[in-house]
Amino acid sequence: MKLAIVIVNWNSGTQLATAISSIVKYINEFPLEIIVVDNASSDQSLDRALSISLSETIKLSTIINSENKGFGYACNQGAISCKGKYILFMNPDAFLVESIKPLIDFMDDSINREIGICGASLIDETGN
Repeated sequence: MKLAIVIVNWNSGTQLATAISSIVKYINEFPLEIIVVDNASSDQSLDRALSISLSETIKLSTIINSENKGFGYACNQGAISCKGKYILFMNPDAFLVESIKPLIDFMDDSINREIGICGASLIDETGN
């Protein structure tokens, strides 16, 4: 598995579904897994996300906490359970607007083997 995407959810409404839909739309060059760690949501955000049609290259799994254990704890839960060579921590209110393949290619390039972390640009709804 090339990439694991960990998303921590807590009552994110429709945002979680939007985030997962953007992953399905923009990442299809390699197999990946999405791990949603739900921190005891009381809305239907997780149900909405689980109803999204995934491509054959995407595996979606969930970790459901009976209480909100906090963001950091949930990120660690997701990281421990993933099988990806790389981990992308993505908030449920974020979404992709293009492929992240260039980031993966950058990390895979042998000239960058001493680099341990890489980040993407964060752009708000106004383009800033």
